[in-house]
Amino acid sequence: TCTSIGYNMRECLLCGRVEYDFIAATGHSYGEWRELISTCTTRWVVRLCFTCGCTQTSEEEPVGHRFDNFVCVVCGEIDYENADLSYLNVYNGTYGYDYLGTMINGDDLQSLYRAIDKKVRVFHANTKLNAAEDLSVANIDFTQFNLTTDDAVAVWKTYKSDNPLYYWLSNSVACTDQTISLLTENEYAKGVERKIYNNRVYNAIRKYSDLLNDGDTDYRIALAYHDFIIEAVGYAYNSSGAPDTAAWAHNILGVFECVGAVCEGYARSFQILLNYSGVENVFVTGTATTTGEAHAWNLVRLDDDNWYWCDLTWDDTKDWKWGISYNYFCVSDNANKFLDTHTYDTSVGIGANFLYELPARSNKEFSSETQTLLGAEFSVENCDFTVVGYNTVELNFINGAGSVEIPQTVTYGTIDYTVISLGKTIGDTTTSVLSSEIETVYVSETVKFIWDQAFRVYDLANICVDENNAWFCSQGGGL
Repeated sequence: TCTSIGYNMRECLLCGRVEYDFIAATGHSYGEWRELISTCTTRWVVRLCFTCGCTQTSEEEPVGHRFDNFVCVVCGEIDYENADLSYLNVYNGTYGYDYLGTMINGDDLQSLYRAIDKKVRVFHANTKLNAAEDLSVANIDFTQFNLTTDDAVAVWKTYKSDNPLYYWLSNSVACTDQTISLLTENEYAKGVERKIYNNRVYNAIRKYSDLLNDGDTDYRIALAYHDFIIEAVGYAYNSSGAPDTAAWAHNILGVFECVGAVCEGYARSFQILLNYSGVENVFVTGTATTTGEAHAWNLVRLDDDNWYWCDLTWDDTKDWKWGISYNYFCVSDNANKFLDTHTYDTSVGIGANFLYELPARSNKEFSSETQTLLGAEFSVENCDFTVVGYNTVELNFINGAGSVEIPQTVTYGTIDYTVISLGKTIGDTTTSVLSSEIETVYVSETVKFIWDQAFRVYDLANICVDENNAWFCSQGGGL
């Protein structure tokens, strides 16, 4: 055969004796190499022996991708290392990056920031990538930028503060005296999982932004996202009643998947929505002075070009009215003693305690002669209203006799407001929303808060609530 020793045999015709002549194997007689598997990244060839039919395979150098505009025309693979990923910019900010550039070693700090950004963007966009077993995404030698370990951690902290989109980027970082390792959380380590979460994030951001009115100002956009987020989730506590340490509670997924958030989750979700809508803002870290616990909130630049504080966590008040207060919405340093209860990190902080210098805030509360702001009062026909939220109003008074119906909506200017509350507070007391001659009132399905004195009318005999109202009902003419 082709591979084993063979022999010739001969036999004596007289006595029958057999003799053998041994011969060497002939070896294979192969034909030409032919392609067996050929892709951009894998190539195997095969050839066939004409004598015995045996096959031989060999791994060869693949032909490689043929990229056109960063997409392989053969297999469709994307060259993420060189592709244009600028579409991610709309979700993130550059305030921290810009501040690093003003520091003494600003060029080096920004160089490390850009190196981190390149690795993070590729890992986020390329959902074929998986993290290493130790959950590391990339290792970067920061000594090439003449930086110390503290410098590297400060840059990493700044990068996280600028970029809320990368929910998978861990709040922990591994660092030696030479390299910094970017880490992810275990639930986001596999690309197949990140692909699902990425789509949920993008869809949620579009859903929230689609709820805005056309032509909304920066103030109204901030108000809208403030209300949308607080209405969507509550503060995330674990089974022991302590703030939840789960990754989703600290990133944007807790809000966008409607499962809850701690302060960081509130602030990052607010940040990314403002970024997407083009409203300038800054993510702020520090401590809640009253408790000494780590805390996060936001600064927002409004239409008057001034900066204002926003703390959505502290405005999520489930025991107050319909669950939203505005004590910490777009306020100055002195409003509600803000700086007495919030201590922000500064640029003198080391490593993870570093925070870029914050812009100066307005020295007075936001006002506008062209916008209808929170607390503004107006009258339409026989009703008086007060603005109490984004596109929501409180009905303070309705004038009539006999039977009246609380409206679901009212249009003022170019905005359609939903009526969600009834009553009016004057000093320490509340007054009736109904005029004295009203005998029957119909409560619409949108009303979800009624002050205790709202229906204090002597002649009122009958209260009817829309059957679709989720908060109130009526029985036998009573509320």
